[in-house]
Amino acid sequence: MTSTSTAQHDRAGNLIKMFTVMRREFLSRVKTKGFIIGTILMPLFIVGIFGVQIWLATISSDEIKKVGVLDQTGELYASLENNLDAKTENGTRLFNLEKIEMVNNLETSKKVLAERVDAGDLDYYVILDQGIHENNHAEIYGKTASDFRKNNEIESAITKAVIDQRLTRSGLDGENIRKLMKPVRLEAFKISGEGKEQKESEMKIVIAWILCFFLYMAMILYGAIILRSVLEEKTSRVVESVVSSVKPFYLMAGKLLGVGAMGLTQFLIWATVAGLVSFYGVTVAGMLGANAGPNVELTHIPLSVLGYFVLFFVLGYFLYATLYAGVGSLVNSDQDAQHMAMPITMIFMAAFFCSIYIINNPTASATKVLSLIPFFAPITMMTRIAMETATPVEIVLSIVLMIVTLIGCVWLSAKIFRVGVLMYGKRPTLPEVIKWLRYA
Repeated sequence: MTSTSTAQHDRAGNLIKMFTVMRREFLSRVKTKGFIIGTILMPLFIVGIFGVQIWLATISSDEIKKVGVLDQTGELYASLENNLDAKTENGTRLFNLEKIEMVNNLETSKKVLAERVDAGDLDYYVILDQGIHENNHAEIYGKTASDFRKNNEIESAITKAVIDQRLTRSGLDGENIRKLMKPVRLEAFKISGEGKEQKESEMKIVIAWILCFFLYMAMILYGAIILRSVLEEKTSRVVESVVSSVKPFYLMAGKLLGVGAMGLTQFLIWATVAGLVSFYGVTVAGMLGANAGPNVELTHIPLSVLGYFVLFFVLGYFLYATLYAGVGSLVNSDQDAQHMAMPITMIFMAAFFCSIYIINNPTASATKVLSLIPFFAPITMMTRIAMETATPVEIVLSIVLMIVTLIGCVWLSAKIFRVGVLMYGKRPTLPEVIKWLRYA
């Protein structure tokens, strides 16, 4: 057998062993209760909570409330009844108001109204104080005071009625003033290089924030898993028997691939659940005719953004995971691991805070520079992609720089890992690590 064929045979054998390590890392983690709870049961639990909340909101939204109104001013009831015009799906008024007359004095009237609430004749009663125009104060009573949505609707209607009355006293027409003061809604449109116009959505900022936050949490979580995996095998001396059959580089690569595959599995499951939740939410909103806020848009995440998200997740994961693996091979305790990993964590925290700057300043020169720094790019460039402010050239350049940096990090970490994983005792100093890099 020639030396070339022998080398190829050894390389093939090492690759097989690497994938064996990868398979072990992947299966040992996806079979744990923590993975099942965190990846499958927790999203289902969240979906269930949202479903119950929507169901309960649907039930409560159709429940007509009987409200007694004791108007001590004698001027606000008609306006309040006109303003409190929320309706159920079938067009029935949500609030059924009843004008209450004073019985002897206020305390006696409140006692009579409280008895009607206890008997179920009224759900609430409202006291409009005679000095409401000066003290801006009204009171609502009921068996429960925690129905904040309905309380806010009643409060808003009272406020509108009081303001209308004040304007009328001043010789002004409240309805005309509201028309004159109606705010202008500014719609943003993006002009592409070809002169085409595309409406900009504020949801892009929300999407960018969600994606960069997920990347931030994922990198820290999976990096910590790699660090702990290397540290546990080193402190338990298991690694000594493993490296006798698997070269350190392939051992490190197998660990990185195994945990990375677990991370992608989690992401795909979560993405599927998120997609189903979004579809369900849009469907329910359409069925309910939801219009909770003005000009609310239900937008989807473009497939290109999801594709880039997976790419930057993979590149960012391997970039930081190689560093965590190198750190794990240097230390012998959890305390040392936390100290040594802190600089890596600080770099990624800086990238996360830079993404906030990018969201607020998407076209600044500093934004372009920050999105090209390899250790920041997984978050900063992904933020720009989600906001559609990055050019294709900038995206490609960022990816190339990340790949080059990743190759360098793999080379450095592999050298450190080869020596450090079998070193015990005190933590090595920086000159010793540099010596390993020179001679390993």
